[in-house]
Amino acid sequence: MDKEDWPPLTKEFFEPGSPYSCWLREQLYGEGTNGSFGGKTHGLFKKHNVQNYSDDNLREITMNFRGLDGLPEDLRKVAVDIIKLELDENFEFLFREV
Repeated sequence: MDKEDWPPLTKEFFEPGSPYSCWLREQLYGEGTNGSFGGKTHGLFKKHNVQNYSDDNLREITMNFRGLDGLPEDLRKVAVDIIKLELDENFEFLFREV
């Protein structure tokens, strides 16, 4: 199945415990720690001016991931960009405030 044939992603795909949420947690942590464990980094923390998360604080947030709604606003923006870049360039984030 080609990427074009996949159903459009929604925030429900990233509910806690889903394979997508596990993937996103790892990507978000890697983005914030400059590609720790060999992950790819896109410079999204710099783009969104995210500065106030220590390594331990970010690990706690990602390990207690409660879906996109549960992320702080700045990390939500980073997560949405990761989803758009890596999975679906047409990902529609269902919150107009982002």
